[in-house]
Amino acid sequence: MKVHKPDLVVQSIIASAEGMHRPLPDDAKIAADALVQVIEFIEVKRLRGGMNAHVDFRDGYLMWKEIQARAGKALLKIHKPGKSPIPTLDDADLDL
Repeated sequence: MKVHKPDLVVQSIIASAEGMHRPLPDDAKIAADALVQVIEFIEVKRLRGGMNAHVDFRDGYLMWKEIQARAGKALLKIHKPGKSPIPTLDDADLDL
C-alpha cells in the first residue's frame, strides 16, 4: 500500500499563508478563503470517517490532521475576526 504524501497544492497554499507578513486586507481575505477551502478539502478528502476509518498507519491520517492544524494556525494568523461576536455583551453580564 502506498503512503500518501501531502498534495503539493495544499502545502503551497499553507506555506504561502504562513509566510505573509502584515498582508493587505484584500490579500488577507483571499488567503483566508483559500485556507478555509484547504481545511475543508482535507476534512472531506483525507479525514472523513475519523480515526477508526483509517486504522492503517499508511493512510496518513495523523499526517493530514497535522497539516490541517497548520492550515488552521495560519488562518488564525491571517484572519482577524475582530472584536467580540456579540458587541452588546458586557463583562458584568457574565458575573454571577
